[in-house]
Amino acid sequence: MATVKSPLLSMSASGQIGKSIVFGQWKGIDTARQHVVPANPDTAAQQAVRTRMTACVASFRNYITAAAMRTGWNVAASAMSSTLSGFNAFVAACYGVTKTDADGSFATSADHIAAYKAEFPMINIDDGAAGDEAGNFEIWFGTKSTSLLLLESTAIVGAKVTTAAAMATAPCNMYVQLRKGGEARSGIMLLALHA
Repeated sequence: MATVKSPLLSMSASGQIGKSIVFGQWKGIDTARQHVVPANPDTAAQQAVRTRMTACVASFRNYITAAAMRTGWNVAASAMSSTLSGFNAFVAACYGVTKTDADGSFATSADHIAAYKAEFPMINIDDGAAGDEAGNFEIWFGTKSTSLLLLESTAIVGAKVTTAAAMATAPCNMYVQLRKGGEARSGIMLLALHA
């Protein structure tokens, strides 16, 4: 896809010229590309991909509803790429997780609890039930959203992942994220920590 400035001697252009070139905008950037007719093989594998993508989109709409968590996914997206949205970051993580575990657990929020610690309430992404995925989740933290360090690994207990170690020794703001198997299970949340 080519980016263009003043296409066709105008400030912007959209649409196609014949069946050869298509002008449009992508995230506010004027683009030009070759006109192609997309194939739709509708194979069993493609149907499985579409089903999984549909489930991930529905999960974002139904379960990742807290404004703070959506902001956290936006922060995670901006740490990954300037062109991703929080929705894109969540769907990518959900898609990666559901390849191997259709009911993987994701955080619905990140909350400060006493003594500079955090807690992540968890849900199963396929049906919104209390999070119960086996195995350890990694808790990452840091003073910058782009520079997180591993704090600890711990399992879900009572549909929550809770830090055992303190993330600070004095009141401060700290970014936190939950991951498992290399996939984000929460956005990058900013918490105000205190004793």
